[in-house]
Amino acid sequence: MIYVACDPSTKDPAFAMHKDGAWTIWKNPMDIHVILKELRLARGRRAAKLVVEDQYFYRNPKTMARLVGARVVIETLASLAGYEVCKPVLPSKWQSSVLGVSARTKRDERKLKAIEAATAETGLTLDSDESDAVCMALWLINGEEENG
Repeated sequence: MIYVACDPSTKDPAFAMHKDGAWTIWKNPMDIHVILKELRLARGRRAAKLVVEDQYFYRNPKTMARLVGARVVIETLASLAGYEVCKPVLPSKWQSSVLGVSARTKRDERKLKAIEAATAETGLTLDSDESDAVCMALWLINGEEENG
């Protein structure tokens, strides 16, 4: 099974893929042709699951609408590429499961813990978005989506 997670963005969504015990992390511009090509190449002919981070309340409704739109586009492209698309995961769910932190933990501390966990898992130097994608993939690998 191939596991892919995405931290959505309206500009450069971050993807993390776990395949055959190895990690591949990438960011692409929000271009449907590029994302679809990357997802198809990553999957090949094997079974694959994808999870995208769900959005939580933003103060700016326009930003929220754009992020929801980006998530829907990514999920649709993954479905077209043959992925099993899982229910979107709220940040608080994967953060509590993978990082052991609560929603009350300060944002900076959650981000730092995600970077530390993702770096320890992959051995790579990652930014915050890439680290979140790795941690969501770990959440998916652990079968947490079945409990969602």
